[in-house]
Amino acid sequence: MGLFLFVICAASVPFLIYLYFKYVKRRGAVPNEPPPVEWKGSASVSDDASVEDVHKSHFSLLIVEDQYPIRVLLREALHDFPCEVLEAETGAQALELLRQCPSRIVLMDVSLPDQSGLDVLRTIRTMRPSTEVIMMSAYSDTEKVNEAKAAGAIGFFSKPFDLEELRLYISSRL
Repeated sequence: MGLFLFVICAASVPFLIYLYFKYVKRRGAVPNEPPPVEWKGSASVSDDASVEDVHKSHFSLLIVEDQYPIRVLLREALHDFPCEVLEAETGAQALELLRQCPSRIVLMDVSLPDQSGLDVLRTIRTMRPSTEVIMMSAYSDTEKVNEAKAAGAIGFFSKPFDLEELRLYISSRL
């Protein structure tokens, strides 16, 4: 019975965090909340603006995570950034999305159902060298952290991570 209650409580934590971001934080009920990042560009190309300028002002951020509640949590946490947030459940989906729509930043889990996130990281580095990849893992294994950094990851967050710290880190990369 104790194990059952533990599993139920553990499974509800991402959902409760999701509700927090969805209803409380959006309504401005959180004191000392930093102001949202403002949109500084236009998504349409005028005669004066080049395609490169528009690409710099509008970009996508790709979340690669096999656990749906964590993907939703991250999407909600990053909703006010001036970017389109894309999601992938597997490494293959992530690579296909990157082929179709290059992302400036990829937030990726180390453990994916179809392949290692480190293998996907290496493929991204060869396919899109300018893409910045931030790795996440439920295990804070020093060897994995060093391997990810050697493969080209710009950051590594251990789950559970502080969402505000992750938001600040990503906003510093914009």
